[in-house]
Amino acid sequence: MQARFYLPGWGRFASPDPARDQHFEQTQSWNIYSYVQNMPTIAVDPNGMELIIKGNMRDEFKKAVAYLGKSKSAGSLIKMLKMYEGSKTKNLVVWSDSRIGENTSLGGEVRWNPTLGNALQTGNAKDSPFTGEVQSPAIGLAHELSHEEKKQSGQPVDRSPDAKYENKEEKRATEKESKIANELGEPTRENHGGTDVRVKDSTSREPVDPGVKKRLEDARTREESK
Repeated sequence: MQARFYLPGWGRFASPDPARDQHFEQTQSWNIYSYVQNMPTIAVDPNGMELIIKGNMRDEFKKAVAYLGKSKSAGSLIKMLKMYEGSKTKNLVVWSDSRIGENTSLGGEVRWNPTLGNALQTGNAKDSPFTGEVQSPAIGLAHELSHEEKKQSGQPVDRSPDAKYENKEEKRATEKESKIANELGEPTRENHGGTDVRVKDSTSREPVDPGVKKRLEDARTREESK
């Protein structure tokens, strides 16, 4: 297998992954003898140092990154992605898949659904009223990449409680997200609330479900009448 010795009888590699890409939150990365963090059916790792995720919507990831690139405030995120593209010592796993139920960053791994937009709410509670506005999935990607950027910086991540944003790290990421959204002409939120709604693609803000669309239109009318 070029970079590492493989023992077919055991189904295991006999030499460790040279990238040493362990992350506290991602337990599969602790085993430096595993292949692509034990995900060989969806990912490839030609030399043990560069992980390429094969989700079912990889083109949407590229589309979202190009869209975010139009925002000055997203510059550091784009720079981080380019750094990983040319890295020989670090890995960043990005899932771009419509089967993912919730966007998240796990330290060295970002899971993102390019078909889930964020219907904004007036508060953090699940039953908080809708504002009628929807952010594109690309803004959600920016939010998760912002978490990853903070983790990779080596600086402490502040997860102390915050009434509006759940914790200080979510507040920081949401504030960065809002700067990017504003520059791209998308709505911003002043809390960490929101509900996933299905949209057409990574840069769309239009719900595909007519029922959801009607609910959001009604909510927007209520907000405008205040």
